[in-house]
Amino acid sequence: MKENYYALMVCIFRQCAPEQAFELMRDKQVRKKQVEMDPHDLMFHRSEGYTYKEIGEMYGTTDHAVYVKIKRHKELQLAKAQ
Repeated sequence: MKENYYALMVCIFRQCAPEQAFELMRDKQVRKKQVEMDPHDLMFHRSEGYTYKEIGEMYGTTDHAVYVKIKRHKELQLAKAQ
């Protein structure tokens, strides 16, 4: 299932057909590129049950970077609420 999500991301970023995306993935020509991490998207993925590591793989970054981004976003939201 995870491979399907990666293929979808390849399709979006490379603007290609799904078959081409799977072929690129198999040939290992796709290099994971870091994608802009929107805190709202990260929190949505977390609420859907994804781990920090899985989210990091989606965005081409580490699980620690995802954790820090979410933590900072929560802290900012708390500061705004007070």
